[in-house]
Amino acid sequence: MEKPITIEKFLTKSELNQHDEGNCSPLEFESQLPEHVKLDDMPLEDKKRQDVSMKRWVGRASKAKEMVDHLLSIEQTLSSEKENAEREAECWASEAMRYHVQADDAKNYALGLRGIAQQIADGEPMTRNEFHQFFGLIRDEINEISAYDGPRLWKD
Repeated sequence: MEKPITIEKFLTKSELNQHDEGNCSPLEFESQLPEHVKLDDMPLEDKKRQDVSMKRWVGRASKAKEMVDHLLSIEQTLSSEKENAEREAECWASEAMRYHVQADDAKNYALGLRGIAQQIADGEPMTRNEFHQFFGLIRDEINEISAYDGPRLWKD
């Protein structure tokens, strides 16, 4: 003979009073109960199986949470490394641009020197004062170009 399934529920005072006073039949009262109430007579084997299953799911959820935390930590680390790499790339780009400008200045100055050297080679005379002024400019420009790279080539 099967045991009848009983339903446990915390009832409000008005529900208890209504049932005790006989205002409704037990079938009507049972039909008014919510669907999510706990069943009393679940077999012990099923309860154990349900407990084991719950423990597994709790363990899986805990491991999943740890994995999510670990992945968030990795994402944060990678994000900060990306920002650092971007800043470093900007520094290198700035440095490269500075050397590019220096190279352009040196090239233009060399072309100017070649033109003046050609003028001298063609026999156009230069006074001593022009000569010293010209090579003073050369010295100053070379020192300016090489200022980034180390000591001056000539003493002032």
